[in-house]
Amino acid sequence: MTILCALQCAHGIYIGSDTESIASGDFGGRRCHHGPKWAVHGQWAVGVSGQMRLQCLIARHMRELTEGLESPLEFTDRLINEIFVRYDIKSRAETGAPDCGSNFMLAGPLGVIDIDCTLSVRLARPDELIASGCGAPYALGAAYALSGVDVTPVAVVKHAVGAAIAFDTGCGGDPWVHLLEVGR
Repeated sequence: MTILCALQCAHGIYIGSDTESIASGDFGGRRCHHGPKWAVHGQWAVGVSGQMRLQCLIARHMRELTEGLESPLEFTDRLINEIFVRYDIKSRAETGAPDCGSNFMLAGPLGVIDIDCTLSVRLARPDELIASGCGAPYALGAAYALSGVDVTPVAVVKHAVGAAIAFDTGCGGDPWVHLLEVGR
């Protein structure tokens, strides 16, 4: 249960998430303060909306996943080889996509890329807030409400994450926002 947000602007990419996780993976599970749901390495960040195990594995393998990265599809190939194959995460028979129950967000020199559970990718437009996870509708609504208002990109991300935490019972903890300074 997560909210991930990212917004590319002139001086970098603001990424944000909630900080609470459900430890057992079911709705009766124990809530715990896990920290941000983004792993950051240099100019790259990967967010995971889904399994805590994948968040931990991606954090462990950030260098292998992002070093010298040239395209979003190269990232999904690395994700398959470094995480899904290495740790024997099975594929769905009908699609061949990893059966991970998670969505991902990649932020860095390539921009902001939204990656769904089938590993399909979508590149965000600059100045477009992208949100993923159970709190995404609330985050997108908050960002829409701020459109046309003179607010900073960090405020948009913070309010979007805050709205998800306030109104979606699957999101919790505190809003976490970080500026990812990227250059090409």
